[in-house]
Amino acid sequence: MRGYQIRRSGRILPGAILIALGLIFLAGNLWSFDLWETLWPLVLIALGLVWIVRGPLWLGMVSLAAGGIFLADALGARVDMGTYWPLLIVALGVGILLERNNVGRRRATSMPDNAEILTDDESTIDVSATFSSANRTVTSQAFVGGSVAATFGSVEVDLRQAKLHENGADLQVSATFGGVTLHVPRDWVIHQNGSAVLAGVEDVRSSHPTEGPVLRLRTSSTLGSVTIED
Repeated sequence: MRGYQIRRSGRILPGAILIALGLIFLAGNLWSFDLWETLWPLVLIALGLVWIVRGPLWLGMVSLAAGGIFLADALGARVDMGTYWPLLIVALGVGILLERNNVGRRRATSMPDNAEILTDDESTIDVSATFSSANRTVTSQAFVGGSVAATFGSVEVDLRQAKLHENGADLQVSATFGGVTLHVPRDWVIHQNGSAVLAGVEDVRSSHPTEGPVLRLRTSSTLGSVTIED
């Protein structure tokens, strides 16, 4: 049986997109330029602002920088992407540093009021977010695993109220231009392996036990991040 604790869903993404569209058409009325040529950089900027607020922050920084460069070029600034592309690397670095500094803050804060939280007592989970965010709290007392995927979005899974099956659990985690955060009990042993392209997996738990219940993580990350916290 599955129980749900649901809070008010966030409206940041549609709100940001409507603001961007309004600014596009207003600018089109004030100045003469191709609206549709300018549309997609502003979408990148809007998504960047959303990700800066909701995470992953590093992805928001990169999206905001890319949108700004393309928007300047569309407005006639003649920005050469071949010259300014290193700014994307700079934005990525700044975002990663800020994201890392925010880890401790996230531990001390509760879930924001605009997040939707699902409480799941089943033994497996299947959570995904595409251009959005998802939060799941697992309370199963015989958790065996499942899959978690973030594509241009973020997923946060809280396993601290769960217990592993006697044979442990296998969890597939995928982050593509997105971020996944896993909260696990302090006595769990984590066995992690997988692949990463311009991305990584961070285990920032306060302790790393070698004996106890085992959670086996299979991770795949492309320009994304997977963070393990307690």
